[in-house]
Amino acid sequence: MAAVAAHKAIAVWGPQDEVIEIVYDFAKDGGATGALDLFTASKDMVITKAYAITETGVTSDGSATIEVGKSGDTAGIIAQSAKTTVDTAGECLKGVANLAYALAEDDVVILTIATAALTAGKVRFRFHVAAQA
Repeated sequence: MAAVAAHKAIAVWGPQDEVIEIVYDFAKDGGATGALDLFTASKDMVITKAYAITETGVTSDGSATIEVGKSGDTAGIIAQSAKTTVDTAGECLKGVANLAYALAEDDVVILTIATAALTAGKVRFRFHVAAQA
């Protein structure tokens, strides 16, 4: 599976939220449909909040969608959203309501581009994570 240029392995140690930021950048990562690894959990953790913040508007020649989750649950963190929700700088998508998304060691959080390829855009993904008790 391909990974964004900013892919990281993440480990958190305490019960307090830590903020992890990963950037999807069309200029570096391309925009083909499919999954891109955002980060890999180096130990068990819980995502408590998630956001997608548009830095450069996302464009597509079709009806592209994005979603964030992990293999087998591709929209579990940020539900599938049309490109029109992230096509203007400053727009923000929130993660699913009441997020307490458990990741096991070696789980990979992925960005899925579907329906049509992206042709431009830069989106900063921000995850609040804590060690799993």
